[in-house]
Amino acid sequence: MNALNMHKFQFLSIPYSQHEERLRSGIQVNRDSHLIHVCGGGGVFHLGDRSVRLKRGIVLAPPAFTAFWFDIEPPFEMYNIHYQLCLADGAQAETRLRLPLSFAPEGFDRIEADLRRIHKLIGKGGAAGVKAEAEAHSLVLGHYLNTPLDQAGSAFPDPRLDKLRCWLAEPKRNRFSADEAAGICLLSVSQMNRRFRQAFGQSPQ
Repeated sequence: MNALNMHKFQFLSIPYSQHEERLRSGIQVNRDSHLIHVCGGGGVFHLGDRSVRLKRGIVLAPPAFTAFWFDIEPPFEMYNIHYQLCLADGAQAETRLRLPLSFAPEGFDRIEADLRRIHKLIGKGGAAGVKAEAEAHSLVLGHYLNTPLDQAGSAFPDPRLDKLRCWLAEPKRNRFSADEAAGICLLSVSQMNRRFRQAFGQSPQ
């Protein structure tokens, strides 16, 4: 693994409310890889027909282009890192090696302290922001090095769809035409939409 091409950092804290003992999030889909560190509270994470009970110390790694949602029990706190990790040949790591959907890393107290420090550094910008990005990079790689990985190659049996998926995930890819996307994978628009939906459960758009 030789590059962390794109990453952003998010912090979410939902305080306890007398009126809302349980909150349901909207459906979310990310075009990048995503690590959700649960630092407080509980609830249930849903991805398709899979559910994960949330508690402090759990890390979630929902795949890109896959819909998920939460049932949150306040107070709830999480720190998120979005990233794109590339292998030496330029392929996205997630197409071959994938973190499990949920895992509980050792030393979570240290990881949480690192996340809180990164969050403070990002708010300062400049050199502090660059340091925060480097520390986020190190944290992501630490999860890859210390967690048993799933072999993901079989999840992308059609290399044309994998190529389109990687193209869509590029940070600059904010707008595109259906014809342009179909041309990337050498399919007609209708074939592309049908096969992409079969593979990922949603359209490229």
